[in-house]
Amino acid sequence: LLTSGTIDILQSDTFEITNLLPVSQNGTYHIMAWLENVVDQVKTNDTVFADYTVNLLTLPYNENFNVSPSTFTFTQLSGNSGWSVQQGQGSNPVINPVYGSGRLTFASELGAIASARLQPLNLLGTRNPKIEFWYAHDNNNSSKDDKLFVRASVDGGTTYQNLGEIKRYNTAYTTPTFVYYTFDLSSYAMYSCVIIDFYGQSYGGGNQNIDRI
Repeated sequence: LLTSGTIDILQSDTFEITNLLPVSQNGTYHIMAWLENVVDQVKTNDTVFADYTVNLLTLPYNENFNVSPSTFTFTQLSGNSGWSVQQGQGSNPVINPVYGSGRLTFASELGAIASARLQPLNLLGTRNPKIEFWYAHDNNNSSKDDKLFVRASVDGGTTYQNLGEIKRYNTAYTTPTFVYYTFDLSSYAMYSCVIIDFYGQSYGGGNQNIDRI
């Protein structure tokens, strides 16, 4: 119940109500807000309705990229390429998926930057949560600084914290190879809405590939 403040004729105001509502569980929340004024002579235009849908992932979550998953949002930030799900062994480099028939690929393009954002995770109350995936390394184009940043956000993607940086080029892998990585998410176990973002930067050295998350 909000009883303070004034709104004059033809003016508007904004009230933040999300922090007042228990919306930690998945589902669609039906929200109704209305005005009450003893001098109001028209009661038919005082109420607004809105639906707010919560669709959080819960652990365990597995994705083999056999198809393009609805749990990811792909955003091209610069350049002419971005993240997409590709089938088979691909090219530049040629590499077969470790699991399933597909892989998450960032096609190489000079200066391209793109985001593959995982649907929010509900980590509230979890014990030792972590994210695991396989990332492909090769030893081609040593001068090209293709890299992946694994990031986390607890404010809906407004700000991110870097969990780690992985470079595609690695002298140890004369044959393109998927390598296992894991990142601890224990520090986020107090949050019910955690976004994991795979932020790729590609400089023409070769495609970046991710298998099974």
